[in-house]
Amino acid sequence: MMSNKMNENMPALSVEEIKALIDNSPFRRSSYNVDIRLKGFIDGLMSYIKDKNHSDISEVFEAVPAFQRDNDKWTQAMQTKFLENILMGYRTTIMLYELVPATRYAVYGKCFILDGLQRITAIYEFMKGRLTPFGMTYDQLCESKILLRIGNTVVVRIYAFSTEIEAIEFYISMNENITHSAADILKARNILNEQLKPKGVSYDS
Repeated sequence: MMSNKMNENMPALSVEEIKALIDNSPFRRSSYNVDIRLKGFIDGLMSYIKDKNHSDISEVFEAVPAFQRDNDKWTQAMQTKFLENILMGYRTTIMLYELVPATRYAVYGKCFILDGLQRITAIYEFMKGRLTPFGMTYDQLCESKILLRIGNTVVVRIYAFSTEIEAIEFYISMNENITHSAADILKARNILNEQLKPKGVSYDS
């Protein structure tokens, strides 16, 4: 019933307005996917994040942009359930982005985390031995070869943006009124406004 009331209050868009929204959507951009095994996932992810060798998998969090929400949104129970789902073959997609000048194509280079920080954090805690899906540690699951099963992979989708502004606009559009709190979105909006200040543009809702 609430859903119907909300729809009644929303003015209908014309076909031309819908087409314009689609044509100008921040989601309309190229990307490519890679599959990374759960075993050693963070190390695999780091090959897209770091442009040099890393000494510890904790360096993955250096790729968290300022506009991202904090990585403390999931409880330990939620993290564990997510890992159990992955072990049972659930496919999830984590998004990264690379800043690429408009004059060249995206290449294998330094990326940042666009979506999936809570999931990356869960996998990181698992690899550090602090989470035990099905009552087993990461090392135990490696020794049992369960982590080598074909289905135990995570999809990583990599986008190319010309500017940080494009990345933030994508992030806000993807999460506002869906998964992120008003405070999370306000944080991203404030950073976006700072980026837009030289042009005298505001992204206020």
